[in-house]
Amino acid sequence: MSHLCGVLTLPALSTQSPALLAKVQNDDLSLKELANALKLDPGLTSRLLHVANSPFFGVSGQIACMEEAVMVLGMARTKSLVQVEVLRGVVNCPPWNQVDLKPFWRQSLVMAAICEHVARRIGAPASEAFSAGLFHAVGLLALLQQEPQRVLHLFGTGQDTPPCTTAQVVQCSEQAQLGAEVLHTWHFPNELMDAVAQQYDPPQQSTGILTRVLQQSHTLRRLMACKTDCSHTAPCPVDDDELDAARHAVHTLLTMLGEA
Repeated sequence: MSHLCGVLTLPALSTQSPALLAKVQNDDLSLKELANALKLDPGLTSRLLHVANSPFFGVSGQIACMEEAVMVLGMARTKSLVQVEVLRGVVNCPPWNQVDLKPFWRQSLVMAAICEHVARRIGAPASEAFSAGLFHAVGLLALLQQEPQRVLHLFGTGQDTPPCTTAQVVQCSEQAQLGAEVLHTWHFPNELMDAVAQQYDPPQQSTGILTRVLQQSHTLRRLMACKTDCSHTAPCPVDDDELDAARHAVHTLLTMLGEA
């Protein structure tokens, strides 16, 4: 991927985002320290207060400061939402805000929710899995500058459909490798970079637990997107209860963010 990285401009973070991402990756951070760090970004503070005051948490209009917001949201969820807002900030900046990236945005949130659900089911770290799902397709933002039509084609006509078919495996592996390079420039942990880079590898070659979470989440996502019952054509690899649980996880996150 080094030849691509040499000719593409990788997505850059805002001035305050690197410090915030470093904070949320610190497991020893106290609630007060996290709240104080978030206060340094007025836009992020406003967004998190909006989420904390949403009907979803049942305290609408009662949360007035970051400390209270973090208590309502919880440390883990607050850290996840910080990453959501960091990605939102990238998508809303030029040149990416000049094209319709709604399918990319929704797909990122859907995969984050599914990965978190899968991680809890198999005993993997849920917060890291959320990050892997959220940033799994970030390489497309770099490719978008060079080949916009090809990248937008991966998202179809704006429908919320899986980005990779069998015929697109090479393309998906390419964007996954570039996504890992983006995450490297954003100083994410090696485990997360490896998971993003290897997410389209054959399952039998996967060794990292986050890679397996991403691969299982891709399978769930494809099944959830099916418009017909897969049992009519072939045995379904997961049962209906698992699909319902994944759908519930997605609905919960989208409702929390006001994007259901």
